[in-house]
Amino acid sequence: MEKYKMSNGFLGYDIRVAVKILNHKEIGRNNFLWHLRGLKILDSNNYPTEKYKSMFLMDKISVVTKSGFHSQKIIITDAGLEYFEKNKIYDKVREQDRIYCKNFCNSSI
Repeated sequence: MEKYKMSNGFLGYDIRVAVKILNHKEIGRNNFLWHLRGLKILDSNNYPTEKYKSMFLMDKISVVTKSGFHSQKIIITDAGLEYFEKNKIYDKVREQDRIYCKNFCNSSI
């Protein structure tokens, strides 16, 4: 799995890869991002809030694709993945998703 270099020199994984590493397939990248905004981990532009950026857990970087276009990627470090696991961030995301589906989709997960 490819790692990306953040502005502070740390290496990290793309958010899509990070979700796979956390081994949770029921929530996709976009829904995961939406819930991270709800938990105030990301701001409205999908930038990590200062708290998480200053802890060197996450960053948003610009990369050049194979076709020469610039793309923004949210990067999570190994320490960020450990923090997510330790603080059960994914469990909070899954619970938010369950409540959302129950309230708005007339469904349950």
